[in-house]
Amino acid sequence: MGFATLLQLTSLGKGSLSAHLDQLEEAGLLRLRRVFTIAGPRVVADITPKGLDAYEKYIGVLEKLGSARKESSQD
Repeated sequence: MGFATLLQLTSLGKGSLSAHLDQLEEAGLLRLRRVFTIAGPRVVADITPKGLDAYEKYIGVLEKLGSARKESSQD
């Protein structure tokens, strides 16, 4: 996903987004690529297998929390 798209999705500033992406890359969750286009250089973030695994675990935790919340509201 491109840097500009991530800026729009997150509503972060350029510096903040860049810092977050750098941290995620250092953790091995993303791979940042610099690609050169006719319009100029672009930064593209690709999720790594480690990042996909972390994402899936996070979604699993959220689903469990949602289920627990539904069960407690039915009591």
